[in-house]
Amino acid sequence: MSSATFAERLLRLVDVRRGEGARVLLGFGYLFLIITCYVILKAVRDGLFIAEFGAIKLPWVMHGIAVLAGTCASAYVRLSRDRDLSTVISIVLVFFASNVALFWWFAQQGHTWLFPVLYIWAGVFGVIAPTQVWTLLGTLFTTRQAKRLFGVIGAGGILGGFVGGQLANWLVDLIGAPQLLLLVVGLLLIATVIVTTLRRLGVSSAEAVERSTSPRRLRESLSVISQSRHLRVIAILVFVTAVATQTIDWQFKHVVEQAFETREQYVAFFGKVYSIFSILAFAVQVLLTSRLFRHLGLGASLLILPIAVLAGSIELLIVPSLWAAVMLKGADGTFKHSLDRSCREMMYLPVAAPIRVHAKATIDTVFDRFGDGSAGLLLLLLTAVLGWELTGSLLVNILIVGCWALTACLVRRHYVDELRHALGRPTLRLSGVVSLPEDADTRRVLERVLADGSESEKLGALEIVAENPRLVARETLRAAACADSKAVRRAALAILVSDGDQELPPELADELEQEGQQALVSTIDLLLSTDPEELARHLDSLLGEAGRATKLSSLALMLRWLGPEFEPFGERVFDKLTGADSPIHARRAAAQALALIPRGSPLQQRLGSLLEDPDPAVVSAACESAGRTGRVDLLGRLVELLGRPRTRRGAARGLRALGARIVPQLAPRLLDSSLPSGTRGRLAQLMGEIGTPEAMRGLASGLDADEPGLVDCCLEALSAIRLQRPDLHPLTARQLTGRLRRERDRYERLLAATASLSERAGESPAIELLHEALEERSRSSRRSILRWAGLWAPPADVQRAAEGLEGAIAERRANAIELLDNTLPRAMRQEIVRAFDHERATSRSSPRSADVAAAFAWVIESGDPWLVALALHAARGENVAGLETAASRLAEHRSQPVREEARAWLAEAGWS
Repeated sequence: MSSATFAERLLRLVDVRRGEGARVLLGFGYLFLIITCYVILKAVRDGLFIAEFGAIKLPWVMHGIAVLAGTCASAYVRLSRDRDLSTVISIVLVFFASNVALFWWFAQQGHTWLFPVLYIWAGVFGVIAPTQVWTLLGTLFTTRQAKRLFGVIGAGGILGGFVGGQLANWLVDLIGAPQLLLLVVGLLLIATVIVTTLRRLGVSSAEAVERSTSPRRLRESLSVISQSRHLRVIAILVFVTAVATQTIDWQFKHVVEQAFETREQYVAFFGKVYSIFSILAFAVQVLLTSRLFRHLGLGASLLILPIAVLAGSIELLIVPSLWAAVMLKGADGTFKHSLDRSCREMMYLPVAAPIRVHAKATIDTVFDRFGDGSAGLLLLLLTAVLGWELTGSLLVNILIVGCWALTACLVRRHYVDELRHALGRPTLRLSGVVSLPEDADTRRVLERVLADGSESEKLGALEIVAENPRLVARETLRAAACADSKAVRRAALAILVSDGDQELPPELADELEQEGQQALVSTIDLLLSTDPEELARHLDSLLGEAGRATKLSSLALMLRWLGPEFEPFGERVFDKLTGADSPIHARRAAAQALALIPRGSPLQQRLGSLLEDPDPAVVSAACESAGRTGRVDLLGRLVELLGRPRTRRGAARGLRALGARIVPQLAPRLLDSSLPSGTRGRLAQLMGEIGTPEAMRGLASGLDADEPGLVDCCLEALSAIRLQRPDLHPLTARQLTGRLRRERDRYERLLAATASLSERAGESPAIELLHEALEERSRSSRRSILRWAGLWAPPADVQRAAEGLEGAIAERRANAIELLDNTLPRAMRQEIVRAFDHERATSRSSPRSADVAAAFAWVIESGDPWLVALALHAARGENVAGLETAASRLAEHRSQPVREEARAWLAEAGWS
C-alpha cells in the first residue's frame, strides 16, 4: 500500500477533510510540544519543591501562582492589543524559552530559592502556553470543524504529556533533574517555528480579529466577561474546576510524600504516573471524545470529569492509600486534558472573534489561577488552621465538586443561547405567515401614517387595514373616524362597522344620524330613477367616490340606520343594485354591504346569485361577505372559487373568515384527488392560518399524500402554525425522524446529481436547464428538511439556522448546524448533521462518467415530473444508454411532458 493511500485512509479515519490537513497537523505538533514541555517542567518542579520543602508548603506557591497569573494576564492583553495573534504567541514562546534557560543557569549554581520560583513560574506557563494554543486553534476552525477535529488535535497534547512524562522518568537518572530544563528550551523554540509557519501559510490570518472593537486592557476584558452570561458561566466553571483539581493535586502529592523520600524518586514517580495518565487520556481523546460529543452533547460531556472526580474522592476518603490517590488523580489526569479540555474550548467558539481571544485569555489565566490561589488559601485554612489535612480536604472538595457539576449543567443552556446570539434575530421565513416582529413593525408604520400622514396616505393605509383590521389598535381607527377629512372618516368608520365595533366615538353620533338621513334620501331617489344617466348619478351619490371602503361605509350606514322595519324596502334597493343593468361598482358595493346585514336576514340569500356574477371583482366581494356572515352552506362554492385565479384571493378571505368551524370539512377535501392540486395546496395554507390543534391534525394527515407538492404545502402550513403555537407537535419524534431521513436521502441524491452534471452544464442547453432545475430542487429540499426539523425544534431556532445555512460565511453555517445539533432529539439531529455537515463535500466531488449516467437514472426514477421530463430531454441529446425500461414505462405517464419526452426518446432509440 502506497504512503499516499495510507495517508488518505488515515485522514479519512480521523475525519479530516480536504483543505484541513495542514492546519490539523501543525496544530497537533504545536500542542504536542507545549504539553511535552509543561509535563517535563511539572515533573522537575514537583520533585525539586517537595524534596526541599514538602507538600505542606504547596498552598503557599499555589497562592503565588494566582497572584502572578493576574499580572501576566494584564501584560498579555496589553501585548496583544496592537499585534497579530501569531506574533504575540511567538514573542511569548521566545520569552518563556529565555526564562527556562535562566532557571537552568541558576539551578547549576545550587540556589534553593529557585525551586518555589520555578514552581510558580511553571504554573503560569501551564496556563498561558496551552491557552495560546487553543486560542489560535479557535481562530482556525468553525464550531462544527472543532467538534470533529479538536479531539484529534487534542490527542497531540495528550501524546505530549506521555512523552514528557517518559522523558522525565528516563532522563532524570542520566542527566539529572536540572538538565531537563535545556530540553524544554529546545522544544519551545521548535514550537515558535511552527507558529511562524502557520503565519507564513496565511492560516492564522483567518482569525480576523477586529482589534478596534476588542478589549484593550485587562479591566475592559473583565467588563466584557461580566456583561455576558455565557462568559460569566464559563468563568465560574473554570474557577470552580481549578479549585477542585488543585485540591486533588495537593491530596495526591500529600499521599505521595508519605511513600517516597528522595527527589529522584519523586521525579521518577511523577514522570511515570503522568505518562500513564497521558496514555489513558490519549485513548479517551481518540476513541471516546468525538463519540461522546456526538451522542451526549456538550452539557453531558462536561459532567463526566466531575462525576469521575467525585467517585475518586469518595474512594480515597474510604481507603486512604497511594493506590486510591493515584485513582483520584488519574480521573483528573485522564479526563481534564482530553474530553474536558475539548469541551472547554468548544464553549468559546460561538463568541465573536474580537471578544473571544481576549476573554479566553483572561478567563484561562486570571480565573483559572485565581481558582488555584483560592484552593491554596482553602488548603491553608484546612491544614494550618483547622488541622484537617487529607480527610477534611476530601469532604470539602466533595461539596466543591457538587458546585462544579451544577455549573456544568448551566453551561449547555448558555452555550445554546450564545449560538442564538451569534446567528442574530431571524429574518428569513420558512412559511407564508408573517412573524410577530414583522407584525409589530407593520403596526408601527400604519399607526404613524394614520396619525401624521396626508389624506391620500391615510386612505392608502386604511385600504391595507381593511384587509386585516387587527393590524392596528381600535383606538387608532376611532381616532381616524374623527379626522377632518370626510373620506378618511368614512373609510375608518367602514372598517369599524364591518368589524362589529359597537363602541363608536360619541362625537360622531350627530354626523351618523345625518349620514343615515342622507342615505335614506339617496336610496329613495335611486328607487325612483328610471333614466340610466340619472340612475348612475344617484348610485354615485349613494356609494361615494373615495374607494371601496367609503362605498362600504355608505351602505353600512344605510342598512344600520334604516333598521329591520325597512327590510322590504331594502330588498328593492338590492334588487336595483344587483340587477343585470347595474354597474359593476354598484354590484360590488352591494356584495360588500351584505356582510353588514344581521345573520338570518332574507337579503343574505342574494349572496348565492352574486357568487355566480360574471365579474370576478363582484364574486370576490361576495366571497368575503359569505365568510363574514358565517354562510357555511356556501363552503363548496368558495372552495371551487379558490381554484380560479381571479377569485382566489376573495375566496381565501371568505374561507378564512369562516374560521375554525370549517376545519372538519376542509380536512377531507385536502386529500380529495378530484380537486386540483393547486386548490388543495391553498386549502392547506388556509388551515395553517386557522392554526387550531384540529387544523394541525388535518394537515398532518396530508403529509402522507403521494403528491410531493401537497406534502410541501402541508409542511409549510404546519410550520406556520408552529410559529404561533410552538407548544404543538403534529408528529411524534419517531415519525419526524423517519420523514427527515427520507428527505435527507433525497437531498443527498439531489446534491450528488447536481455535482455530477456541474462540469457538463455548459455543454448543451438541455443539460444546463436540468442542472438549474436540480439546484432549485436542492434548495427546496433543504428548506423542507428545516421545516421538518421545525415541527419539533423551536421555530425561531430553525429560522436562525435556515438563515445561517443560506449564507456563504463558514462560521455562521457551522453555528447554524451546531444550534440544531443542540436543540433536536438525538436521532433527528443525526439526520440534520449528516445532511448539512457533508453537503459541501458532496457538491464538490469530482464527477465521473459513471456518475453522470447514474445521475440521469436517478432523476428519471425520482418521480418528479418536471425533473423527469428534463432528464429525458437531455438524455436524448447525450445518447445516454440503459433507459429503455424506464422510458417504456413513462410513455404512459399521467404528465403530458413526461409522456412526450419518453415517446420521443423511444422513437429516436428505434423502439416501437
